[in-house]
This record gives sequence, C-alpha cells and structure tokens, in this order.
Amino acid sequence: MTLRSGLVVPKFNGTSAYVKNSTADWRSGDSGGAIGVFFKVGTTATHTIFSSCDEAGTAKYILFRLFTSNYLQISQRNNDTTCTVRGGTSITDGQWHSGFATSDGSAWALLLDGVAETLTVTAGTNNGDWFADTSGRDNVAIGASIQSSTT
Repeated sequence: MTLRSGLVVPKFNGTSAYVKNSTADWRSGDSGGAIGVFFKVGTTATHTIFSSCDEAGTAKYILFRLFTSNYLQISQRNNDTTCTVRGGTSITDGQWHSGFATSDGSAWALLLDGVAETLTVTAGTNNGDWFADTSGRDNVAIGASIQSSTT
C-alpha cells in the first residue's frame, strides 16, 4: 500500500493482488446505495473493482467491474437470472478515473468521472438489485471476485 495525501491507497498488480473480508451477508439490509472508486487501467481485460460473492458456487454475487473492452459494469445474481448493465465508455488510457455504481432499489446507474454513462443491458434487466437482493454471500473483495475460484 502507498500513502498519498493522508489516504491509504492499495496498489493492485492486476493479476493476483486483492483485499478480502469474510463477512456473511454484508450490508444485507441495503436495497439501494452506491459503490465508488478511483482507478486507472492501461490494458483491456476483466478488472474486478468490487465484489461480494458466495464462495461455495457461482450463482450468488454482486460485481462492479471493468469488463469487455473496459466498460464499467454492474452484475448481480441471486441463484436466478443474471442481470447486467454496462456503460458506453471504454477506459484504457492509464489515467485516474472515478467510477460509481448506484442503485435506487429499482434501477442501476453508472457514473464515470461524475458523468452518467449511457447504459446497455447485456443480460436480464436493469432491476437495480442490490445487497438485500443477494443472499448467501460470504465475502467482500476489492480487486477480485471470490466465488468457487478467485478471478
């Protein structure tokens, strides 16, 4: 970790570095909210920003990541149909950006550098499902998705 302006900033290597907390059903009462991060990427790949998953399988999770040509994406599944939306801006410039995923309990929004992204539904619907809608999760991670395997 590096210290910048009084903040601790984890430095992830893009392949094996992540932070994990084993907390069952973290924020299980939250049906809406926001996840915000500062990040920079220079390569096109799947980059998990934040996740909360069930380690026993692959059917219960909420993921905030850069996916398919580095578009901001939020994806949720609770042992049912996967619902996924992505933004419209590909991010590969190696510069610092802010990214937010929000839910009002009925729809998601994605913001890149303070600007709302134009959303594309890539699976299911934009239903805004959040932590209260995703049971059986047993971890929270930054920089990885920890399900039956770690990615």
